[in-house]
Amino acid sequence: MIPFNQLAKAGYNRVIRRAWVSKIKREFNKSLVRPVIVSFRDGKYWVIDGQHTSQALYELNGYDPNTLIECDVRTGLTYEDEARLFVKYNNSSHSIGKVDEVKGLIESQDPDAVAFLNIVTKHGYNLGDDNSSLAAISNAWSIFNNSDGMTTLDSILKITRACWPDDTKATQAKIIEGLEEFLRRHGDEYSFDHFVKMLRKSKTQEIIDSAKPYYDRTPKRYKWPYCVYTEIVTRYNYGLSKKQQLPIMPLDS
Repeated sequence: MIPFNQLAKAGYNRVIRRAWVSKIKREFNKSLVRPVIVSFRDGKYWVIDGQHTSQALYELNGYDPNTLIECDVRTGLTYEDEARLFVKYNNSSHSIGKVDEVKGLIESQDPDAVAFLNIVTKHGYNLGDDNSSLAAISNAWSIFNNSDGMTTLDSILKITRACWPDDTKATQAKIIEGLEEFLRRHGDEYSFDHFVKMLRKSKTQEIIDSAKPYYDRTPKRYKWPYCVYTEIVTRYNYGLSKKQQLPIMPLDS
């Protein structure tokens, strides 16, 4: 039994979700409460699994910092070991969400996740919540895990940084997936310099707004990435001769 105020949180822990804590409190059943899994390392008890449970118990006990929490204590773990267990335990009991999973894998020094982070930071982005954060982390992670995804994501973030360095919406899902569509079809034939010259004239939200009519008037299978791709090609072709222009490829190409 460990007092609540002695439980520590590490970088792999997610942000406390108030709705989750409220649900635990509302449906509280003492007989169903599982021990919180912690790692005793460097003189502290680091919470691996059960941070929402411990928070709920603390609040149910009148916010008493000395609230005793039943814990399953592990020893001999490194920080990376803990991060790996965080992903394992949380995904086995309930989905922790792709963003938390990616961050947990990074903290555990998973090679693929570290390579993903290196591409993100290479272009001046981070996985935080400030103006330099990558907005669509889960979408970027999915792109990264596709065939040739490392190169594709690197090219996408190179484009977003060059075209819209101060646009906080530049890495939202619709844009990066639209760019993925563009690169898949025209990656070997477009001019990067011309792309930047033409696309930087518009904010990303303007591109999305202009793509919406394509979405509204085409079959449901025409999803946002293709519609944004269509608008990107249209803007790219401005000022080019017909011979230099890129064709708008059909959806199934």
